Parts: sequence; structure tokens; C-alpha cells
Amino acid sequence: MINLGFDIDNVLTLSPKKLGEFINVFFGDKNIKIIIITGRPPKSSDETIEFLKNNKIYFDKIFFHPSDHTVPKLADWKSSICKKEKIDFMFESNPEIAQRIQEQNKEIICFVTLPELKSKEAKY
Repeated sequence: MINLGFDIDNVLTLSPKKLGEFINVFFGDKNIKIIIITGRPPKSSDETIEFLKNNKIYFDKIFFHPSDHTVPKLADWKSSICKKEKIDFMFESNPEIAQRIQEQNKEIICFVTLPELKSKEAKY
């Protein structure tokens, strides 16, 4: 079993329909669990789950951050969920959080998205 962790904002929201297709084609019906770990508060759960359903982003579990947060507290919380859920690969938008997750869970490989590059034209 491989467990994949995904942040929502600036990860799944970058191109949700394409990411939904990617996740379902490459990871659907396989021995892989999709676990969403978001800093969004529980009060946004209905809206968030509706967004995921509308974009056909299927998941096995979702965790909402239980309170207001600063980056260090959010990083520690996400790290603890990664450990508890035995995440193998984490897709995160915040480099500071990704670094903290990887420092606290040496066996996890983190991938960091660069949403600010999405709007810039590539210059070669």
C-alpha cells in the first residue's frame, strides 16, 4: 500500500480537473490511498468536499486543521497526520511546511508546488 498526501490550496486548486484526471488515471483502482491534509478549517468542509467532487478528485480520507494556525503549528499538525497515516509521498504548496514534514518524518518524500510560476511565461 502506498499512501499519497495532498494539500488543497495551491496544489489541487492549481488545475483541479487535470489533477483529478491524473490522480484517477494513475492512482485509481490501485493499491494507493489518497489522503488530503489541508489547513482549511472544518467549517469549510462542505464547500471543500463539493469542490473536490465537482472536479472528480477522489480521496480516501480528508483532514481539516482544527483551529487557527501559524505556519509552524500547521506544519507540526500536518507532520503528525503524515506520520499517523503513514504517508509515503506528500504534495505541499508551502516549502516551509514541506521541509518540516520531511525533517520530522525522514521516510516521507515531499514535493512542493510552485504556484507563483504558473502565471509567468517561461523564458528560455
